Amino acid sequence: MKKLVMLAAVMLIAVAGVFAMDSSVIKLSLINPLYIPMTDKVTGLDIGVISAKTPTMWGLGGSMIVYESDESIGLSGSLVNFSNKKVTGVQYGFYNSAEEVTGLQLGWINICNKMHGIQLGLINNIKTGPLPWFVFINAAF
Repeated sequence: MKKLVMLAAVMLIAVAGVFAMDSSVIKLSLINPLYIPMTDKVTGLDIGVISAKTPTMWGLGGSMIVYESDESIGLSGSLVNFSNKKVTGVQYGFYNSAEEVTGLQLGWINICNKMHGIQLGLINNIKTGPLPWFVFINAAF
């Protein structure tokens, strides 16, 4: 298994420069700095094995452990989700965190500063909402 992971990492590094572009329909990541193509915008499918980080994702994005974006439009899922700016759509995982959400956060722990939608989970926090902390369900419109 170690050899397979190392081979995948070497292949990603070797071909990364060939696939450099502004945006892509699909992006594949092993961990955050190892991904092809080398792009900051995905309009389609963003898949990470261990972790993935994409500044702008429009479509479906996720990884097994950590998924991070600045702007996410669509569906993003992982064990841990971070959005440094805005989520429009659905963010699901064990832990979800976003600056601003328009849509749904679905997980055990959901945290955001500004919300226009619903949080479903064990612990829900909308910092500027009418009920900043609530269990099972929280919403702000």
